[in-house]
Amino acid sequence: MAKATARQSKAIVELAASMKARAAQVQAKRIARPRELKIKIPPMDATPERLAKEPDASMIEVKDEKNAAGSIVVRRFRSTHLDRLHKNGKLTLQQWQAGEWYRNKHDEGHPSPRVTAQYGHHVPGGEPSYGLARTEYQLRCRQDWLAARSCWTRDQQGFMDRFLVRDELPRYGGRKAMRNIAFIRDALEEMRDYLRY
Repeated sequence: MAKATARQSKAIVELAASMKARAAQVQAKRIARPRELKIKIPPMDATPERLAKEPDASMIEVKDEKNAAGSIVVRRFRSTHLDRLHKNGKLTLQQWQAGEWYRNKHDEGHPSPRVTAQYGHHVPGGEPSYGLARTEYQLRCRQDWLAARSCWTRDQQGFMDRFLVRDELPRYGGRKAMRNIAFIRDALEEMRDYLRY
């Protein structure tokens, strides 16, 4: 019985020593590796001003290895041909500003009749507007837009309306593509001279 208690006490001492060693290892790991804080960051979205400028931005799902779910949903804004040509260095800042001014004046003037309802504009008495300007600001925008448009020839007007207002650019390769860019540059230079940028 004395042998059994000696063995048990020896086993208890060894067990206590191994537990102390294990606790020391765990403590060393805790000290060596700082604890990672997991903070949940809410997803960021575009500002209200950016959303108002382009409300039809598309939401797409993108794979992300860092995210636990494996993918995140992001908003993609579509850049226009004018923006891309400026970013690629094919247009100067003044040419881009002239094109942007022309597009904004067209949008603010609403020269073409709209099919969809506009809740912000009310025609007094419920009478139809027959495509006439509803506000003085809209009338001024139309006048500015038409006056600026008159600095171009007829073929330039059609091409630049397709390019700036409808954002259509024919896709050609080689020399034809460079001719289009030169044509756009010349037309925007004329617009810049008209606007005195």
